[in-house]
Amino acid sequence: MKAIDDLLGQEVDRKRFLIQSGGVVLALVGVSGVLKALTEAPKPSSRLGYGSGNYGGERKLGRINRRLS
Repeated sequence: MKAIDDLLGQEVDRKRFLIQSGGVVLALVGVSGVLKALTEAPKPSSRLGYGSGNYGGERKLGRINRRLS
């Protein structure tokens, strides 16, 4: 607790405060992102074929292809 009291008792200028606050925020966001990535399981693709991946869109069939399928 003495370390926290010493840290809070220091005089800091605005620039140094913003740098330290930004570093703390970035660290928290990074840690939470890593934890989220480690705990979430990848979702299996429900559709197979072209466009069914993570970056593919929904496959739209034209008139001719609709008649064939």
